[in-house]
Amino acid sequence: MSKQNYRNLISKRNNAVYNSLLDRMLNIAIGSIGWENLPYEINESFIERTLINSGHAIFFQEDIIKDYICLPVVIGGELDIYGESNYLTAKGVNGATYEGLNKSNSVIIYNNYTKTSCIEPIRIFADLLYEIDRAITTNVKSQKTPYIIKSTEQQRLTMENLYNQIDDNLPVIFTDKMLDTADLNPIDIRSVYVGDNLQRLKEDIWNEFLSYIGVENSRADKNERLVADEVGANYGYIERERNTFLTSRIIAAEKINRMFGLNIEPYFKSDLPSKINMPELYTPTKEDTEGKTDEPIHNPS
Repeated sequence: MSKQNYRNLISKRNNAVYNSLLDRMLNIAIGSIGWENLPYEINESFIERTLINSGHAIFFQEDIIKDYICLPVVIGGELDIYGESNYLTAKGVNGATYEGLNKSNSVIIYNNYTKTSCIEPIRIFADLLYEIDRAITTNVKSQKTPYIIKSTEQQRLTMENLYNQIDDNLPVIFTDKMLDTADLNPIDIRSVYVGDNLQRLKEDIWNEFLSYIGVENSRADKNERLVADEVGANYGYIERERNTFLTSRIIAAEKINRMFGLNIEPYFKSDLPSKINMPELYTPTKEDTEGKTDEPIHNPS
């Protein structure tokens, strides 16, 4: 394989790793919030993709066929005292445009309290994970190539063929018995194996991302024992992050329901028996706590 072809292969592989990580993270984020009782003509995942990518969407009813629609929105015109616009335009991905929308006939759905998208933070997490993933791959490969070997130009092809046999994980390497190894001067470039530490760091970044979008996770080492208060502190952080997204949607849904007589209800898609989803299961009674002290427990997640 030529140098250029090899570089192209590495570039494609790097792009594939990054795109795969970003795709996985976006699927988790998009699938985290559901919309109960949506009109059948509205796609739930399209709402979430729009909110994640642009930070807001607009819900309205089409004038002629009376279908409900939720699309990306262009905000224009003068703002009121609360910074809200009364001149709104919906833009479909196929180029369809719906003008003349305002606060009396439509509702803007915001992604969070700051009315911003979260695509850039997700990309930052994906970039961090990509760098760690590639570092793990490089560190593992360096265990297979601990030396640089000096050779003449005539010997170069032979050396490359030998390396390719190593890279192909062949159990035995064969070469010409006439190969002169007297002038080969290997340079030791062995690196310390840190793949396990990098993998733990990768898991920490994954968990930080999950916390950011409000998904329960364990940020502690599985061998570490935590007291209940420490476990609860992590759940509190996750709950706050979750509510930045969920509450903004609930507020919009209440306005939509009042305006159009619907019964839409956003909810977080999680049935895990955690303190966030089922606090009643983790609320101690007086009988439970009398005469007892906190005992270390394994993180339940």
